[in-house]
Amino acid sequence: MKHRFLVTGAGGFVGANLVHHLVAAGEEVHVLLRPETNRWRLKNIESLIRIHVADLRNKIQVSNIVQKVQPTVIYHLATHGAYHHQTDVQQILDVNMLGLWNLLEACNKVGYSLFVNTGSSSEYGKKLYAMRESDILKPDSFYAVAKSAQSLLCQYCSTFVDKPIVTFRLFSVYGPYEEPGRLFPNIMQAVINGRDLNMVASDTARDFIHVDDVIHAYLMIDKLKDLRGEILNVGTGIQTSLYQFVAAAEKLRLKPFKTFWCSMKPRTWDTNVWVGDISKIRRLIGFEAQINVEEGIKRSMKWYKHNLNIYS
Repeated sequence: MKHRFLVTGAGGFVGANLVHHLVAAGEEVHVLLRPETNRWRLKNIESLIRIHVADLRNKIQVSNIVQKVQPTVIYHLATHGAYHHQTDVQQILDVNMLGLWNLLEACNKVGYSLFVNTGSSSEYGKKLYAMRESDILKPDSFYAVAKSAQSLLCQYCSTFVDKPIVTFRLFSVYGPYEEPGRLFPNIMQAVINGRDLNMVASDTARDFIHVDDVIHAYLMIDKLKDLRGEILNVGTGIQTSLYQFVAAAEKLRLKPFKTFWCSMKPRTWDTNVWVGDISKIRRLIGFEAQINVEEGIKRSMKWYKHNLNIYS
């Protein structure tokens, strides 16, 4: 079946990677972007996608676009609050909660095959074990609170209207097109240009998953469309410390660099236990990450070598 895709948050890291994959597959792709969105990640494919400009908080704008597009698959990745400079609480709550509701309400008026909402592992808060979808949520930021509310709203709406709505709780995604100043682009600048790294504690842990694996999960439409209200962890199920991650990158270095551990203050979410239990997504749709850390870094280096000017 040929689908008509609508992607929100297409100007962001994961959203742009998803759009690039869909375009490469020859799909009809519509993207919903905020007026102020920087489109640098979409620059070389703008002529191959259909761009619709709207603010998700504007119910009428969203409804008009959905009615015009008539999407069969909706990928909702638009968010606010994930970056340290996005601190306005009202905007975090409005974009994530009201924006999602406006989109769900508009989409429920058209016939669609699948709606995938994008959540975050930050919804869980700190745990001493692998995070499970059934865990009690203990979000420790306004952003995490808003993402938790999104997950619950999608779960309820899917059951209430009997629609295929699924939420992906993404773990630590890395790869091409990441936001400048983030961990992985900084590591790429180190291994390619020899720029020294300032880091938090070396035992700080994450469940790192390459963006190509994440995109593969989004594209498992035939399996996902049979689900109702499910929340699924999207990670590798393998915990990696920052020391291990940097060491894997250092093996591929083009220039020597130094890593200064504990030269950055720890952040509220930093912990030495952070990993997802992926047994549910494996059981329900057969997803399992295929790219290990070493291969993921190697793949990503090819892109960063040709695009490092963006991060200079």
